[in-house]
Amino acid sequence: EPQLAREVLADAVKFKPDNAELRLLLAADMADAKEYKAAASEIESAIKAAPQNMRAYDMKAQLALAQKDTAGAEAVYTALKTQFPKDPAGFVKLGRLYGEQKKFDAAIKEYDAASKLAPQTHTPALSAIGVLLAQRRFDEANKRVEAIAAQDPKNVLPYRLRAEVAVARGDLALAEQSYIKMIEFSPTVPAAYQGLARVKAQRGGVAEALTVLEQGEKANPDEATLPATRAEWLARAGRNDEAIALYESLLKRKPDDDSYTNNLAYLLTETKGDKPSLERALSLTRGFKESTNPGFLDTLGWTHYKLGQYDDAVTVLERAVQRSPEGALYQLHLGLALNKKGDIPRAQTHLKKAVDSKAALPNLDEARRLLAQK
Repeated sequence: EPQLAREVLADAVKFKPDNAELRLLLAADMADAKEYKAAASEIESAIKAAPQNMRAYDMKAQLALAQKDTAGAEAVYTALKTQFPKDPAGFVKLGRLYGEQKKFDAAIKEYDAASKLAPQTHTPALSAIGVLLAQRRFDEANKRVEAIAAQDPKNVLPYRLRAEVAVARGDLALAEQSYIKMIEFSPTVPAAYQGLARVKAQRGGVAEALTVLEQGEKANPDEATLPATRAEWLARAGRNDEAIALYESLLKRKPDDDSYTNNLAYLLTETKGDKPSLERALSLTRGFKESTNPGFLDTLGWTHYKLGQYDDAVTVLERAVQRSPEGALYQLHLGLALNKKGDIPRAQTHLKKAVDSKAALPNLDEARRLLAQK
């Protein structure tokens, strides 16, 4: 199939050699296959056909970075500034590259230039503040936040930034005050409640944090992110029945939301474990069978495991591990399922990876016990 897609794209380019978008699609396919020289040729042809196509320049820079050629990427973004002198994108991209290289002052210079070109666009200013926070230059960051506030006094953004600078500084009391002011200024912004809840939790008030999220839900009854956040926190706090009930209500609102489906099914499987709960979890997750999301596959596979369906469990959990071999929980679940099937050597391999990860996982004691029987 991939080869067929390549041939179709190549034929399309032959038919329309001046179509830059087709050439970029072909270049992307070549880059994915690490055919960098061929990809570079297609990108150059795309730029020649459409010199104003910014995506072509961006792909050229990304191709250089894929080959660890940071100087090449820098040259592309510098050329982008020349090619599009009134567009802040080239300056922002170069600033981001400098930031990744820890050339912080150079990054800020590029972001400031972008801000001058597009003063109503806050992205460059936010990026500059992020660079300052990374260096713990908090006073300078605060000055920039207040400049945004003076420029746009009706914008809620400075309230959020004041809180985020305070969090970065470790001043949680000030961060809490800042989020409260943000809620007073704009009570319909979910991020304000989420931020305040995080700070209260950091200060040891998980119950208070959950109350804040509930207040946010009342102020924003049509917003689903706040109850979803509260459900996650309830589960973390071990209040599983409340979390399950909340996910059930979220699913009624959004029955096609895979994240809610997955989280509900996992809670039913991991914290309830009775036959009706497991069968409900399985009915929820059957649609994950062809998923490419390792977390969804893991939930389905683990539900099969809990139901004693070990062949099905291994089949699905193997795909989860293939998708995300660094996932310690997936390694653990696959190891336990293989052990139940009697495939002890493979089980030991995956169980050892889970234990060696040092991750805090449920059922690790069982994994250690099985490894000790080696």
